[in-house]
Amino acid sequence: MIEKAGYNDLPEILDLQYLAYQSEAALFGTQDIPPLKQTLEEVVDEFNTGIILKLLADNRMIGSVRAKEKDGTVYIGKLMVHPGYRCKGYGSELLSEIESYFPGKRYELFTSTRSRDNIRLYEKNGYTAFGRKKVNDELEFVYMEKMPDMKRKVIEMTRKEKALDYFSRRFHCSQSVLAAFADKCGLTEEQALKAAGCFGGGMRKGEVCGACTGALMVLGMLYGHADENDLESRSHANKVTVEMMNRFKEKNGSYLCRDILKCNLATSEGTENARKNDLFGKVCPSAIASAVEILEEIIAENE
Repeated sequence: MIEKAGYNDLPEILDLQYLAYQSEAALFGTQDIPPLKQTLEEVVDEFNTGIILKLLADNRMIGSVRAKEKDGTVYIGKLMVHPGYRCKGYGSELLSEIESYFPGKRYELFTSTRSRDNIRLYEKNGYTAFGRKKVNDELEFVYMEKMPDMKRKVIEMTRKEKALDYFSRRFHCSQSVLAAFADKCGLTEEQALKAAGCFGGGMRKGEVCGACTGALMVLGMLYGHADENDLESRSHANKVTVEMMNRFKEKNGSYLCRDILKCNLATSEGTENARKNDLFGKVCPSAIASAVEILEEIIAENE
């Protein structure tokens, strides 16, 4: 049940906020983020100038969101769900409910560029990015909007969009590329995701980039030989393999994960450096996109 919060609910909402935003703090490796430093007095100010909703389930408060309107735009913030109740659709319910209090308006919100789950949730609910703001070397915000009465168009995603969507859902780069071509390879989504599940991060050793490995799996499914006497298919598979590797290196400077990320995931220090500097979010999507583009080029050339 979602309803308006009262003044007496604010301390509990702030406690929930401190709990819910621990996952955000973990992305930065610090507790020094605005939601964890907000005071009760500041929440009271937001209560007095806007609307705060609370979500109740199992006889407890498990979610909240707040918003205020200014000059025709509704600014939505502090959308939170208790960690134990996530991935159940509550975030979308809260977002839809707060929008219903301001019909026909433009809605705006923002989140960290590292918060892939948040971005995916907002995109799912019709929001699109329109700007970014870099606060410091560690923190950058992406601003998203939803226009009045915007109707989400159901369109077929391109393979590149599919691959990037898989990656945003925390699948490895290898899984993302192979799964984007699963239908063309005659694989189910589950089969593709499982088959490529152990090749991320250059097999955790910083070796061949998983995006490139996933692409080679696609080429193997399309052109590989399964008959020991089929020397023609074997030769052709070798040819497209070399093409894939060469073109991937040309676009990314290397086909080795450690060179592309400029750190070695085979070491704990390298993995920590990649996470701290958000290399998985800043570098890997480009490698995935290029792998898909090259794949589509090679496939088109061989049809």
